Amino acid sequence: LREAAGTDPDYALLHERLAAADLRLAGFAPGTDAELEALLYRSHGAVQQLAAQVLAGGRSDALAAFGALLGRGIGLTEAIRELRQDAVDGTLRVPLERLRAAGVAPESLRGPTPAAVVPALEDLANRARGALAGSSRTLARDERRAQSHGLVLAALHEQLLDVLAGARWDVSTPRAAHP
Repeated sequence: LREAAGTDPDYALLHERLAAADLRLAGFAPGTDAELEALLYRSHGAVQQLAAQVLAGGRSDALAAFGALLGRGIGLTEAIRELRQDAVDGTLRVPLERLRAAGVAPESLRGPTPAAVVPALEDLANRARGALAGSSRTLARDERRAQSHGLVLAALHEQLLDVLAGARWDVSTPRAAHP
């Protein structure tokens, strides 16, 4: 991998992904938006940063920002799409403070999506859209081709958010497929 990647990518970023997996296996549920942001960086952002470095053949602040924003957008989209399954598994990613503010018990997310949680999901979707759109703005024109994987992922997740919004955030039925 090192030879194929050109200059040496920061493989220590893989440790972040392992730390996120440990948290999920332990049943960690973020209590606040800040905890969610940290989890999203570890679970998605670090991996996207590493992918961007490998494909670009180097490191830069723009690639770090691209990966972090792309990972945040993907992670937020998946947190919405997998809300019901996360509730069943006991590994929610929607911050508990948001659920409390909406008067929604985590157990109630195992069935149809409660109307009271929709504003929180819409806010998370808006944050996801902002991160996905922001990721492409971090790239210089000459960097875009090397990062086409991430740009495609961003477009797919934006379309998935459209599908979820069209379903009025009802994720109680089998998972929405990627468009």
